[in-house]
Amino acid sequence: MRGRYPFVVLAVLIALATAANILFTVSVEHKFCQVASAASATPVQRPASAKASPVRETQWEWYMRFRSLKSSLGC
Repeated sequence: MRGRYPFVVLAVLIALATAANILFTVSVEHKFCQVASAASATPVQRPASAKASPVRETQWEWYMRFRSLKSSLGC
């Protein structure tokens, strides 16, 4: 019985660490979904000319990145 005790404790610690990791991952993923949803809530139109409006081109690129993140997270 004494020989099994360390293995039981190790198995319980591994199970607790795994459960904590799953809960943390779900929590973080939920927060990323909220951020991605908020950032992509207002559609941004792609400018006709990137050279004429580089700021709007950058805004559109970030909008597309957040839409991609949102769909990859399954939000």
